[in-house]
Amino acid sequence: MVGVSLERVRTKPRGAGGRPTATERSKLRPPSAIANLGASSPDGAGSCRTTSRHPGSQALSHFAPSGLRGLLAVRTAIPNPLEGAATLVAALLALTLFVTLPNHANAADTQTPSAVVEALHETLTEAMKQAEALGYQGRFDLIEPAASKAIDQTFMAQKSIGRHWRKLSEEERMRWVASFSELTVANYAGRFKGYAGEHFTMEGERDAPHDTKLVKTILVLPNDDDVALNYRLHLTDDGWKIIDIYMNGTVSELSLRRSEYSSTVKRDGFETLIAAIEEKLADFEAGAVGDTGSPIASSTATTQ
Repeated sequence: MVGVSLERVRTKPRGAGGRPTATERSKLRPPSAIANLGASSPDGAGSCRTTSRHPGSQALSHFAPSGLRGLLAVRTAIPNPLEGAATLVAALLALTLFVTLPNHANAADTQTPSAVVEALHETLTEAMKQAEALGYQGRFDLIEPAASKAIDQTFMAQKSIGRHWRKLSEEERMRWVASFSELTVANYAGRFKGYAGEHFTMEGERDAPHDTKLVKTILVLPNDDDVALNYRLHLTDDGWKIIDIYMNGTVSELSLRRSEYSSTVKRDGFETLIAAIEEKLADFEAGAVGDTGSPIASSTATTQ
């Protein structure tokens, strides 16, 4: 439509010197601009008329105090080549602040790695204290949401079967993550089934390789040797999440699972692994696995 209008203007007769006549120029002006030319200030204080050709200057003077209208009229009547660039920079800065400020707010709300571990410990302690009243299923239901929030189950499920993950279909991956997650919770619910004064202590937090954090804790067992439990966490879109647990400070749960699960898939196939997990879950539910204490079965030590 713009091209058509310009073409029509070019074909009309022009005044002296080939320039548009006054009548033609008035037709090129927007109707609102023609109506506003020569208009006085709405409050009647003084005559703030402007002949500025810059769109928007009249609107600015309409909302400005009467004492500023003359300044606006004079200022906007003289084109400023830097004004457009300055306006663009200001707009970009405003957009940047609008986009980045919410991210800073989210970062401020994110729990620290130590706080994530401590929240999980609080739930585990509560499960032990109410172990008999809750029973296995009650402990499972209590622990599951806390474990899901604190542990990156998808990451650990993927790493626990190594390169075999790439060979799984999308449906098989979903089945494996669900089975892995259920076994993680069952480990806690099946082993933390009594209370004799056990509690956790926080021993500090430090940086670890690959932008991860290591949170050191101790599980105090009144009738046995204390157990060092160190948690490794990485930062996700949902905050810090656990990706490995080290028993006695060195035994990696993820390494133990990878050694067992990968060899099972390689030797017997994916469905055999799923069947083995189902059997383990049934043992936990029947109370046939473990006593109180850590849900991690120690074997080969793996250094952090």
